[in-house]
Amino acid sequence: MRRDVFWDVGIGGLLSVTLFTALTGGGRLGAGGFALSVRDWTRPAILLAVLCLCWIVVLWRDRASPDRLQRACDQLARAGLAAIVLLLGGLGLWALVDSCGGLDSHGYVSAARAVESGHLTVAQPLVSWLPLERAIDSLAPLGWVPAVDGHAIVPRFPLGLPLVMAAFEAIAGPRGPFYVAPVLGAATVWFAFVLARRAGDARAAGLAAALVAAHPLFFTYAIQPMSDVPATFWIGLAVTLLYRDRQFPVLAGAAAGMATLTRPTLAVAGLVLAGFSDARRRFLIGILPFVGISLAVNAILYGSPLSSGYGGNASLFAVHVVPRNVVVYGKWLLIINTPLLALLLVAAWFVVDRRLFAIGCTVFAAVSLPYLFYVFEADDWEMLRFLLPGLVPLIAVAAVAAAALAERHLPMRMAPLAVVALAGGVAAASLAFLEGRGVFRLRQVESKYPAVASWIDQHTAADAIVLAALHSGSVHYYSGRTTLRWDQIPPDRLAPTLAAVAARKRAAFLVIDGDGERLEFFKRFGANPPARIAFVDRVQNVFLATIAASP
Repeated sequence: MRRDVFWDVGIGGLLSVTLFTALTGGGRLGAGGFALSVRDWTRPAILLAVLCLCWIVVLWRDRASPDRLQRACDQLARAGLAAIVLLLGGLGLWALVDSCGGLDSHGYVSAARAVESGHLTVAQPLVSWLPLERAIDSLAPLGWVPAVDGHAIVPRFPLGLPLVMAAFEAIAGPRGPFYVAPVLGAATVWFAFVLARRAGDARAAGLAAALVAAHPLFFTYAIQPMSDVPATFWIGLAVTLLYRDRQFPVLAGAAAGMATLTRPTLAVAGLVLAGFSDARRRFLIGILPFVGISLAVNAILYGSPLSSGYGGNASLFAVHVVPRNVVVYGKWLLIINTPLLALLLVAAWFVVDRRLFAIGCTVFAAVSLPYLFYVFEADDWEMLRFLLPGLVPLIAVAAVAAAALAERHLPMRMAPLAVVALAGGVAAASLAFLEGRGVFRLRQVESKYPAVASWIDQHTAADAIVLAALHSGSVHYYSGRTTLRWDQIPPDRLAPTLAAVAARKRAAFLVIDGDGERLEFFKRFGANPPARIAFVDRVQNVFLATIAASP
């Protein structure tokens, strides 16, 4: 068995390195004084060929194996599935977004810093002298909202992810929060493997891991500092702790509680999971403290246990949107997952353990239910990220079904190769889809945020005030400068605001992201705004200017 693992990991690892280098051009990794540089795909390919030759020789000389060809097929399948998972992991680290930028990323990463400081409420002294009726609105950067008292700001998003990010930052430093999604994503892939292994064989487990790692939604949000994959991790952990001979109900409840603290709508899934626990009271002991913490935080930060940084629930959910949401979600589920997932789930009823089938389908329904009532106007594939915590168990069920069908209806030597071919085809289609939608360019696109903040840090005084919209959070996060959201300043109050800033002998700067924000700015304040604007530089299509009240 140990020898088989050696060949699986060796062949799969070298195959993944070869493909990764061919796709990306390779790179250099270093740790603890040791550096590994791979920029030519032919070198790992040669090593792979040598290792495969050695494997063939060893396999042929193994007289203990009654069917060498069958064993070879099984070995190739395991190595191929391992290669797919490792390749996707490498591509994820290569494309990892490690910049604090717009609404979501700044909201979570800056909230993690607030958690570390122990102060979730941040006072805004400028409220006392800015000539705006709702000055606090302009002082709340993206990812933050005004506090109840109107003189401070608080995080907009739930605190589950910021808590984990704060822990990672304490261990790994400022870059720690950006590794939360990929690390928890890797653990989620492992959960899919474990679930499928308990209901099927190693072939099904490898297929489940590969299909989850290759899923377009999972890959996209495993490389960004957002809550979708962490929320999926907590639900996956809870399911894994319950789907076993010896359950851990308290720990499973705590995992469901963290899912709720990360994304409150997952409370429905948490309550559903309680029904699959052999000790429901112990499960509730695990989950209820987290629900209580969530309600208490809402009351303190937003004024009511049922309020949130998104606003009141009455404005977020409505019955009349259900028909539209069913159509939109159904459409994108078929497009992204293809009808194959639905067909495999139908087949799973006949070939998969009924308990895993019930957990997968019920958790998906519970995760999806709140979003059928969610009021939103989007009609895009990425809206399926809300359903991701429920999709992973379903994919594990589908993988077990696919492996079982292959074993039943294909020759024994073809079944393992068919499984790895399915995984490879799905991975190739997913990577092509992601490339076409610019996912692999996200890291480069998001790099503008620290670049602009660096310019501000180098060219402005420490007490300067920066007027920004999309960059309102990142400028403050990286440079420490006070920011004002110009998109929250009433059109007739720009001049008085700039005059008040000048009266306190503080310089003002303007940040406008691209032509879209430029048009928005001049549409808001007029073609000839009541201010002197002098554009002084440009960083990655972001315009930087000095701005002052007109004389």
